[in-house]
Amino acid sequence: MERYPSTDIKVDRLVVDVFFQNFKFEVQPVFEYIENDEIYYKYPDTDSETFKITKPRQEQDEMTYFRQTYGDAHRHLCKMMRAWKNTMGVVMGGLLIDTLTHNFLLNNSNYKNIGITRYDELCRDFFLYLKNEPLKSHYRALGSGQDVKVKHPFQKKAGKAYKKMVDAINESDNEKNIIY
Repeated sequence: MERYPSTDIKVDRLVVDVFFQNFKFEVQPVFEYIENDEIYYKYPDTDSETFKITKPRQEQDEMTYFRQTYGDAHRHLCKMMRAWKNTMGVVMGGLLIDTLTHNFLLNNSNYKNIGITRYDELCRDFFLYLKNEPLKSHYRALGSGQDVKVKHPFQKKAGKAYKKMVDAINESDNEKNIIY
């Protein structure tokens, strides 16, 4: 505060917000610790006044292994689902997306090492998977097994996206059959 005495600083649950004239920094204090040869991080949660644990390295390691074993489909599907989430206002965290796509692909080996020409089918079938998922309050994260909360049900919006994917694929198939 000595250097910038008029800077506004606010605690916002998990982060400390530092406001400058044209931008804001969000700082999240974390503390590294090691247990059973695994690296974890603790971070404060001001709502519950406790420290929570995160295990991003285990999740990143699983993502790396999965990519090496299954190809780029997982990474691309995660990116497409984040775009869908942001565009359609789906209340869903990134780790939940990573976990759901991971679970889906583990149980759908026909998408192992696919090329981009099949991404329409991949998205369609993933939306069907999401649409048919039972209502749950949480999942277990890929790699770390940590609890990943479901902030809001996503099944209804996934059902709408599934219908649009089916329509788009059918339209594309119809166009392929037109002789000019």
